[in-house]
Amino acid sequence: MCEANEYKKYLYLLNEKNHYKVLGVSQNSSLDEIIREYRHLAKKLHPDMHPKLISDEKQKLSQLFQIITFSFNLLKDDQKRLSFDRELELKNKPIQISPPIIKPQSHNNANISNDSRLKGGFTFTKLEPVDIDKIRAEKELKDKENAITSFEKAKKLISENKNDEAIAILRSLTEKFSNVSDYHSYLGLAMQEKGWNGYAQAEFKVALHFNHADSIAIKNYKPSEKSQAKVQEKTESSSVVGKFKSFFNRK
Repeated sequence: MCEANEYKKYLYLLNEKNHYKVLGVSQNSSLDEIIREYRHLAKKLHPDMHPKLISDEKQKLSQLFQIITFSFNLLKDDQKRLSFDRELELKNKPIQISPPIIKPQSHNNANISNDSRLKGGFTFTKLEPVDIDKIRAEKELKDKENAITSFEKAKKLISENKNDEAIAILRSLTEKFSNVSDYHSYLGLAMQEKGWNGYAQAEFKVALHFNHADSIAIKNYKPSEKSQAKVQEKTESSSVVGKFKSFFNRK
């Protein structure tokens, strides 16, 4: 269990409208960092961790937990996060966090005072569990689907001789999915069309590192004379060593 009053140092979050500040992360934080900070706060602010609090304190704690969960659900969604980032940039509109739904219970007795309703007449929305692994898996799947779409677009751009646009897309793909040989080999093709032969050869070499059977890399990769000389030197050296071994192993 957490300390009884530990949640109180987070009460300032009730008035915080910046979702990044709610979770204590920066605008450049990765999804993993956001998940980590949410988990950290959830352990401290989940109502189940403070079973001995009185009614008013439980109400504030429930509000806190719903606020951090709302912020997390927004920031884990790429589109919602992008929209929020734009709001931050504009700075001409107030950024509002949707408050937790707190509805007074209906009372048939009109004589019940407002004070008595405030003491016991609140209902809270159900706190839904957050499946972190599912969120990460869904994001990875979405990223791969987007990568396939971007890759097809890049190939089309190369066929249309729009190599600058293709290079921009393929560079982004190789940074995010560095072990996919096709992204490197097609980046090499686009660079080769631009006359950037040194960079192109480097990409073909990387493609072959991840897939020795990459047909485009095999067709276009041309090792430098220096590299060929090293290979030849190594071969000749091995051959000489082999002859000595053969000579000394004779009976």
